[in-house]
Amino acid sequence: MAINLQDGEIITYTGKLHWWVYFWALVWAVICVAVFISIDRGFVWNLVLSLAAATPLAIVHIQKKMAEFVITNLRLWIEWGILSRTTLDIPLIKINDVIIKRSMIQMILNCGNIGIMTGNDFPTGVKDLENPKDFLAALNKARAAATGK
Repeated sequence: MAINLQDGEIITYTGKLHWWVYFWALVWAVICVAVFISIDRGFVWNLVLSLAAATPLAIVHIQKKMAEFVITNLRLWIEWGILSRTTLDIPLIKINDVIIKRSMIQMILNCGNIGIMTGNDFPTGVKDLENPKDFLAALNKARAAATGK
């Protein structure tokens, strides 16, 4: 974890991406395997199909492992990315509202998208977060403690 805690700051919740993020990469891998099985055109063609199937899965796996979502008693800290990293460091007192948006499949799988509203016009989005209601509860609890409400 790359977060540098300030004096008196403690981590109250850590979140992660749901396994649902693998879905479209798995669909692509199944299509590549089906083509691989149905068409045998030699070693080079098989190698290309194998790489085409494995590359999206590897990328998604690395993205899932590299994404970090941390709530402390002072701030919300989010970091993601492979070749370029994006870091959001939002003080809890600056968060105005939190929106959870989930499709039917996300509700069944207990994952969802979260939008964090601060002073700007557009929410800061997190897609396919695991246990979004737990994340929201922990964030609201930390916000209440930080603001004294």
